[in-house]
Amino acid sequence: MSREPTQVELERIERQIEERADAEQRYLRALRSASRDPAATPTDPPRITSRRRFLSGAVAAVAAGSTAAVSRRANAKVPAGAVERPVPADPTKAQGTPIGADGGYGSRSQFETEVRWRYPTVTAESSWSMTPLEGSLGIVTPSGLHFERHHNGIATIDPARHTLIVHGMVDRPKKFSMADLHRFPSISRMLFLECSGNTLTEWKKPTLKTVQGTHGLTSTSEWTGVPLALILREVGVQPGAKWILAEGADAAVMTRSIPIEKCWDDALLA
Repeated sequence: MSREPTQVELERIERQIEERADAEQRYLRALRSASRDPAATPTDPPRITSRRRFLSGAVAAVAAGSTAAVSRRANAKVPAGAVERPVPADPTKAQGTPIGADGGYGSRSQFETEVRWRYPTVTAESSWSMTPLEGSLGIVTPSGLHFERHHNGIATIDPARHTLIVHGMVDRPKKFSMADLHRFPSISRMLFLECSGNTLTEWKKPTLKTVQGTHGLTSTSEWTGVPLALILREVGVQPGAKWILAEGADAAVMTRSIPIEKCWDDALLA
């Protein structure tokens, strides 16, 4: 059952909203400053590296660190993920880059400058980054700009060692390797994802100035995977089962509960 938030909780939420608004204002000021330099690529927002909280005595030091981070990005020659290549005055009269010069895997265009904005939480491990919706074209979000939400950093998991274990109210508890899952029929779907914390700062009143800041915890991508219903049939879900508790292999061991009806319907192991 839900309950009304306490006054302490409301004050904490208000402080978080004010902190995010202040961080966005610093970001926008840095962008305006960098735009005066034609050679600059002001794409990276301020990043808070201090592990101390936004206490009154620490604000100045944190802000100074953020400004320095923006300055380093503004002076960079190419945006994140790109490789700088000389731009000829007339490309019809200059040899292009040799095929395979990227090592066999493509890199980002040096003329694409949009980046995700990481909200400056106390740590970079428990944080989130937001999609630059205002700079997007079409409905598909580039994979490098898809929003993120992590509770204990980005997990590095070897697919060859990763397993899916299904147990509980089932007839045949099983452990599946990634190779096992790849043997099942797969489907592809265009899916829209939204974090439950999207528009957090705007719930009570307009606060942030950019669409990235207000609504950037949403993205659309093409996902491919095995319908979860196939796995449920494989293990034999017993009558009376109502929910699935999905547990991740990240350092936070995140869990989320899903109604069994949804799992039988259109849930996907992507």
